[in-house]
Amino acid sequence: MEASSREASEQDAAGGAGTAVLERTDEPRIDGAEQEAEHSKLPHLWASRPWPLRIFLATVPPAVYGSLCGWVLGVSELAYIILAIPVAILLQLLVGLEHRNRAEAAARGFVAGACFGGFILIVNQLLIDTEPKFHLEDPKWQLAIVTAVFGAGLAWLGAGLRGQLERPGRYLDPSQVSPAELVGMAASLVLLGSLWLPWYSTSDSPNSVIESSGTGPNSYPSAWEVFAVFDWLLLAACVAPFVLCWIVMRGHELSWSPGEVTMIVGMTCFVLILCNGVILGKPEPGIEISLSYGWFLGLLASVGLMAGGYLRQAVYTRARKPPGTL
Repeated sequence: MEASSREASEQDAAGGAGTAVLERTDEPRIDGAEQEAEHSKLPHLWASRPWPLRIFLATVPPAVYGSLCGWVLGVSELAYIILAIPVAILLQLLVGLEHRNRAEAAARGFVAGACFGGFILIVNQLLIDTEPKFHLEDPKWQLAIVTAVFGAGLAWLGAGLRGQLERPGRYLDPSQVSPAELVGMAASLVLLGSLWLPWYSTSDSPNSVIESSGTGPNSYPSAWEVFAVFDWLLLAACVAPFVLCWIVMRGHELSWSPGEVTMIVGMTCFVLILCNGVILGKPEPGIEISLSYGWFLGLLASVGLMAGGYLRQAVYTRARKPPGTL
């Protein structure tokens, strides 16, 4: 009896130990597989490549892309703005995603940015020698310094983004996006598009001239042609709804109600557009100059920005608060 009970207890102990070992080895294997699957979606690490390939990736692709932008600079202003600003920013952020070390990413971004800006000038000013469609401030060589500094900063941000993506758990939660964010983002895209549409129109009178853009009679200048600073302020305002959407999906805690900043940005745009057409008058000298459909579309888009911000902070944020909270 004693022997059989001892054998049974030993079997139970062995079985228990076996079960414990199984539980210890099973769980990490599942977590590790999930993490490996998530990390495999990120770009390959730059530091794990051979040095010749690292040097090639840090210099040649940005130089080739800068050469493309340098050629486009002499062909089309709109195409150059798209390639040299939003597309270049996105590409530099992707460069940063290849790094875990932010200092390493910033150094590579600095070199890549310098190559990018330098080859824009080399191709446009030396090789094809065409008049830039987009105005470059003098001295023009400072473009390479600006792109190098911005390249370092964007790559630094990209490396930090990789650190966030490699953390366990969901990085973005699209289910938190409400119709308010969609309204704001749609309005910002309309506002952005309106900047290239005619904001003003001149009559056939010889005195109907817009001095800031140098346009004469029977012309339809856009916001980019008429304004020097105001158009860039409107461009910056277009970013606000997308930042709000990012904050909502990331679930960041704010000291103010989400949507308030977007609503204020929309109100500011509305007042400024109104001032540059009705309150303060039309561009100088203001003789037989009429408002065109681009101006009205921009004004309507600013109302959309206000509406998106208001809905988020006054309707959807309040609706999602837990019961019993104010």
